[in-house]
Amino acid sequence: MKEFSTLNENKSTEHCQIIIQQLSAALDQRISQRKFLKPGGYMLFLEEKRTIMAKYDTAPNKGLKSLEVLQEFMNNLKVIEATILQADESLTAKEKQIAESQAEAEAAKRQRQILEEQARSLQESLENQKKSYEQHEKMLIEKMESDRRNLIAENERMIDQKLQEQSAMLTAGHQSNVNALQGEINGLKGKNRDILLLPCVIS
Repeated sequence: MKEFSTLNENKSTEHCQIIIQQLSAALDQRISQRKFLKPGGYMLFLEEKRTIMAKYDTAPNKGLKSLEVLQEFMNNLKVIEATILQADESLTAKEKQIAESQAEAEAAKRQRQILEEQARSLQESLENQKKSYEQHEKMLIEKMESDRRNLIAENERMIDQKLQEQSAMLTAGHQSNVNALQGEINGLKGKNRDILLLPCVIS
């Protein structure tokens, strides 16, 4: 179960990283060309970043690691974003301070979302493990009950066979053999009583 969960997480990470790379290719190119290092560049950068985030949010089949991959992408942009913000001469010092606070608030919000998602994922994993254990326990109990019934049925079959042999010995007058068979019959009946008393305990 744990290995399966890890495999799903790895696949989710790889898939989400591919989505982010595809969505941010144009942004990366503009950054490398210094397109945002100009008056008004910060707002242009924010607009493109938020467009990428919106498209990423609607991308299907991202899986468990969706938020973590997005957070990693945003963390990688933090230094670049701060540089673009400080270089934007169209913004006042107060506006830059507000923009920094907003960026920090967005990062904190995403971190909370990641922690909440991790908590949900852990709870789901624990519930799945519990369900798997209960199903396994049920199967073991059913098998033990089936084995118990089969063993009792086999002993009953042997008892019937020995009763027939005993009847034949009585008819033939072989009392010693009759007594020996009676001992075997009593032993088989005792086994069946013991089997019926055995509890089905899974430890």
